[in-house]
Amino acid sequence: MDLHLLMLRGVGGFAALGALLDVIQRGAEERLWVCAARTPLWRYLEGAPGAVDLGVFRAPIELGALHADALESWLLGAEVAAGFVPSFTRLAAVGGVSDARGEARARAAWARLIEDLSQGAPEVARALWLHSLRAGASPEQIEHGPPRLDGLDALDQLSTEDLFLLTALAIHGPMTLSALIEALNRPESALRAACRRLEALGVLMGELSGELYELHPRLHPQILRVLRQRALLETA
Repeated sequence: MDLHLLMLRGVGGFAALGALLDVIQRGAEERLWVCAARTPLWRYLEGAPGAVDLGVFRAPIELGALHADALESWLLGAEVAAGFVPSFTRLAAVGGVSDARGEARARAAWARLIEDLSQGAPEVARALWLHSLRAGASPEQIEHGPPRLDGLDALDQLSTEDLFLLTALAIHGPMTLSALIEALNRPESALRAACRRLEALGVLMGELSGELYELHPRLHPQILRVLRQRALLETA
């Protein structure tokens, strides 16, 4: 189960999470419980002693990031499995080398770029991969280039309200507008306008209903970096 879905960073926001941990504590001898928490949420709870009892967990298992080789194998393997031929000819030509060795270097550089931009997060890497695809010389060929990062410039122009909104989404993951209102204690009109504006800039991704929002996967690591620089998230 996802623990971040049970907590709101607001008054009384620990109630549901605390109740669940109490149930886990009482049933630990009869059942195996597997819980997942996003790193920002776990760091936040660790830094808020007395909010909830994390002692129910013997030891957290921190899942590491995927490295360039693993990302390359996973993402390009999906292309091959679907019947396409990955190509880095155009990317290699940018560096002035178009032979097999040049294409191999371009492929490795592309994988390192995906790793760096995604910080090894699979969901983010997949979004970046999709935005790195280009039409190939033939229908079955797929060229690759640097992923398009629409919205990156907007991160330098965020207001204080924007930053708090992004912090809530970084901690909890996707949230409905009503949950954001409860967590941030802000008027619906102000939050709805902020969400729509950030969605138009490519910073947020929302459902068609306009009621559920999340950080755009393409910019997720960059958004977290900005929040850490502003001391809104733990750096550890």
